[in-house]
Amino acid sequence: IMLTGLLILAYASAAYAFFPSGDIDRNYSYENLKTEQNDPETCYLMGTILNKTGKRREDVYITFYAMTIHNETLWRAKVKVELIDRYGKFDFRTKIKKCRETDPYKWEFKVRDSNR
Repeated sequence: IMLTGLLILAYASAAYAFFPSGDIDRNYSYENLKTEQNDPETCYLMGTILNKTGKRREDVYITFYAMTIHNETLWRAKVKVELIDRYGKFDFRTKIKKCRETDPYKWEFKVRDSNR
């Protein structure tokens, strides 16, 4: 009797793009910004936003635009900073809508800040 078997190994890993730090605008910067893609339809943007001002901030919206080397937008993600103390940090993790498998080359930002 001859036994023939077929063994299939499935390997799943998350795709990551990592950006250690950078400026968003004169009031905010980011640290440990990374994207995580566990499957083709589920992607996340996570990191830390830093308040570079001496003022407490509330209800700040920062839109992250993932860009290609040719200045094309891959996707965008909006982060709401509910409250961040002066010179403080705000950690976030947000789901990316319509993400692509391509890692961003660079970032562009839009900040909506009603704090004076």
